[in-house]
Amino acid sequence: MTDYTGKIIAITGAASGIGRGLAGRFGEYGARLSLADINGPKLAEVETALKARGVEVIANIIDVSSREEVQKFANLTFDAFGSVDYLFNNAGASAGGHATEAYLKDFEWVFAVNTMALVYAAQAFVPRMVEQNRECHVINTLSVSAFFSFAANQPYAASKFAALSLTESLELQMRAEGTKVWIHGLCPGFVATDFGDIEGNRSPRYALDEEGVAFKKTPAQMKANYLSKKFVSLGIPVEQCVDIAFKGLEDGQFMIFTHPQGNLHMKQWRENLLNGRPGTENNSVEMSVFLK
Repeated sequence: MTDYTGKIIAITGAASGIGRGLAGRFGEYGARLSLADINGPKLAEVETALKARGVEVIANIIDVSSREEVQKFANLTFDAFGSVDYLFNNAGASAGGHATEAYLKDFEWVFAVNTMALVYAAQAFVPRMVEQNRECHVINTLSVSAFFSFAANQPYAASKFAALSLTESLELQMRAEGTKVWIHGLCPGFVATDFGDIEGNRSPRYALDEEGVAFKKTPAQMKANYLSKKFVSLGIPVEQCVDIAFKGLEDGQFMIFTHPQGNLHMKQWRENLLNGRPGTENNSVEMSVFLK
């Protein structure tokens, strides 16, 4: 196993779910942590628990949908530790529904957190990581939703498609420039977290108004919310996801899948598109393979 003692780990979305699991594991391995989350009370709980175990950690309330906030997170991290060995762009947002009737602030919020935050992090962190001139890693939490489409979950799936492209393009750039920065995508299926209740982390800039409240009651939105909570509750444990993430990194994987049994469906999706057909054949079957 890689020796993580003294390594500098930066994690967004660190107050719960996968981010919290990663923080706990790296702390156990002796790493030094810079944590960020928009949820201050939960983040404080994580920070307190880690410090009680003797982990060196700083934690800051950061809204990754803001370029200025991501830059602040980078500055705080480099000021405190001087470098970064692993950056986990893990914060996420989720909203369902149809584009034909969508509450536009849902699209804006989800793209800001799931897609644009990766751009902000690339600008704030990666040039300084390149200058370190030693092996280091950026891990973007994507989703299996980046590999096939959902009729009732258009904002989230579209944001993850875009995030996948950004992740691959950045890795190609790093290799073309001969850097020692390696880019990865962590592609979870369903993981048993509180992601089904992610609305509580919505930035005030994207707050619901009367239009948004009405949209949340559309059949598509209600179906998307129901399915999200149902399937997330049936997902693999966070610790199993963290195990897979560590193994994938140590094996040098570019894309790290928590549910490789679903890869055949993703392969079929691409083949269907290349043959001129809609890629997604049966969402219910495809979703079922990404449970435990």
